[in-house]
Amino acid sequence: MSIPVHARWCDQDDGKWKHISSTEGWLVTSYGIAFGFIYAGKYWTIGYELFIVVVSVLALRSGSTNIPRRAEIASHAACFLAFAIVFGVFFATNQPYLVSQYHRGFHNPRTLELKEEADSAERRILDGWIAFFIAFVLACLYQRLYLHRLIQQWGEARTDAEQDWNRDLWNTSNPAVQEERDRKQLLLEIRKQSYLELAKPLEPYVVVSGTRTPVPPPPGIAPLHP
Repeated sequence: MSIPVHARWCDQDDGKWKHISSTEGWLVTSYGIAFGFIYAGKYWTIGYELFIVVVSVLALRSGSTNIPRRAEIASHAACFLAFAIVFGVFFATNQPYLVSQYHRGFHNPRTLELKEEADSAERRILDGWIAFFIAFVLACLYQRLYLHRLIQQWGEARTDAEQDWNRDLWNTSNPAVQEERDRKQLLLEIRKQSYLELAKPLEPYVVVSGTRTPVPPPPGIAPLHP
């Protein structure tokens, strides 16, 4: 991607900047493919981010980390389908504009008309991505609230359990009684740890994802001719 998008100019011996290549295939098709991958890749990424957080929420609710095979396959397919659709839409709307710009020039009326259509498609793509991003943020917030509720319930369960232990397992001088208390407490701690293991590792990932700018490279491509 870096070559057609960022390195299309080359410093010649005479000190002037010129195109690396003047062929339509390099300047037009490579641009459309490169930027198409950027936009489609953002959809693919946010799709998997949403998938991971939703799976975490479902695991917290059900207490099981097993994902039905069909559901997992469908989720992977949906992420790839979003990638393919966005790439196809972007390429189909930008390619006519790029071809017209290459052959007719940037200020040609037909080129400007096609540019408006391409920019409109880019805005719709960005609006769709922002909708997915909002869904991702809401899923993260719900996960945190649900985890907080589970930890509260765990604290109440531990208080009740300690009352039962003090009533039924009060003779801690007896090694067998103390061992039974320790075993029950360990089981409670494992239960809490299982909650945290489903949510806590995602926190740095969510922070990084949430602070990313929702805007890909600036819409519109610079004129292909100097």
